[in-house]
Amino acid sequence: MIKISADLASGTQVARLPELIVTIGRSRDNLVVLNDPAVSAVHARVSWTGSAYRIEDLGSANGLWVGGKAVSEAWIASSPTPMTCFLGRVRCVIEVCDPCFACNDESRFLMAAPAITVGRARDNNWVLAYPSISSHHLRLTRDGEQMFVHNLSEQGTRVGGLLVDQAPIAVGDVIQLGDATILYASPPLLDDGFTFEAERGQVAGAGQRFRVAGSLGREQADELAGLLEAAGRRGIKAIDLDMSACRKLHPLCLDVLLEAARSLAAANGRLRLVAPSQAVARAVALANAGQRLILAD
Repeated sequence: MIKISADLASGTQVARLPELIVTIGRSRDNLVVLNDPAVSAVHARVSWTGSAYRIEDLGSANGLWVGGKAVSEAWIASSPTPMTCFLGRVRCVIEVCDPCFACNDESRFLMAAPAITVGRARDNNWVLAYPSISSHHLRLTRDGEQMFVHNLSEQGTRVGGLLVDQAPIAVGDVIQLGDATILYASPPLLDDGFTFEAERGQVAGAGQRFRVAGSLGREQADELAGLLEAAGRRGIKAIDLDMSACRKLHPLCLDVLLEAARSLAAANGRLRLVAPSQAVARAVALANAGQRLILAD
C-alpha cells in the first residue's frame, strides 16, 4: 500500500492505494487524478516490482523530477522518510505503508500483497530455511490496517509466547515458528546501515572476479550498478561475484544483479554468483530469481 499526497492549487490531495500498479495523471482513467495543466494525461506509474516500489515517467511533457533532476524512473524507499518528487510543477510525496517484518536470520520482508505464506518450501512468499519450520508454516494477511497471523503447521505458531490458530498482530509483536522468530517491525528497522567492499581478481577469458564482503543494502545499489557497468565498458563479458562473505542482499541490489545478468546474456556473456552465503541464497529464492541468476559452488 502506498500513500500519495499531491499539492494542487485547490489544496493537498491525498490517496491511499492498495493496488500494486498505480497510474497518475490528468485523465480520469488514472487511479490518481491530478487536475493540473502541467500534468500529462497519463504522467507516471508507481508499481511493485516484487521487491520494492518504483515510479516511472510515462513519456510526459513536463517530466518526472527527483532531487532536482529529471529522471525516467526512481526507487521508492521503504523508510520513515517519504519520497518527494515533482510531476511537472506538482509536488508529490509518496510513502510506503506496507507492513515490514524482520527475522532473526537477518532477512527482511516488505509485505505489499494482502496475504503471504511463510515456510521452508520454495513456493512460499517468504522462504525461511530452518529445519524446525514446516513447509508451509503460517499465513500473514492484511484487512485494512489490521494484520493477522494464521497457523498452518502441526508444530504450531506462537505470538507473544502463546500458541495461536489465528490472531491479530500489531507492530512490535513477536511471532515464533520453530527456531525462527519474526518481529512485526516498522520501516526504520530496514535501514540498519551497510558496508560494501570488493576485491578484484581475474576470471578465465575476458572476465573479472569480484569479492563482495559485508552487506549490500539499498545504499549500495547504485555503487553495485556502477561497478558492473564499468566492467561492461571494459569489454568484460564474464563476471564472477564471490558472495560467500555477503551477509545481506537488499532487493534493490538483487534487481541490479538481475538487470546485469540480462544485459550480459544479451551480449553472449554471463554473471555468476559464486559460493552464495545463506542470506544471498535466501534472497534469491525469495524473489524466485534462481532461474535467472547462475549460482555456483
